[in-house]
Parts: sequence; structure tokens; C-alpha cells
Amino acid sequence: MLEFYYHVVSLHLSIKEKYPQTFDDICLYSEVSHLLSHCTFRLPCRRFIQELFQDVQFLQMHEEAEAVLAIPPNQPIVDESAES
Repeated sequence: MLEFYYHVVSLHLSIKEKYPQTFDDICLYSEVSHLLSHCTFRLPCRRFIQELFQDVQFLQMHEEAEAVLAIPPNQPIVDESAES
């Protein structure tokens, strides 16, 4: 079993080294997340996939979403209906 683990780790590293930009792509991560949520995968496979995308930067996505929504950054959203 330990031998299999080392094989998986080396596979993980070789994939990340060969295609570094691929696994930094937030759009690809979104598509993969969609597949993970709609298909059945064993936990080790899910972990392997998540580790491939561990360097994805979400800041750009958050900034774009704030710009689209025209909400100033770092300003809390207050629900006025909850205050009354």
C-alpha cells in the first residue's frame, strides 16, 4: 500500500510539473468541481484532484464578482430586514 502511495505522489508531482498553468486555471477548477459534485468518485481520487488545484488563486474571481455587483471591497452587506 505504501508503494502505491509513493507512486501516486510522484504522479501528482509530474502532472503539476508538466502542466503548471493548467492547474492554476480557475475556470478549469470550476468545471472539475462541477464534475466532482455530480459524479461518484472515491475519496482518494477526490483528494488527488483537489491537491492538483491547491494553488488556484481566487482573489481575481472575487474582485471580478465585486466589480460586477458594484459592491465596494471589504464593505459588509447589511440585511436591513433583519434589523427591524
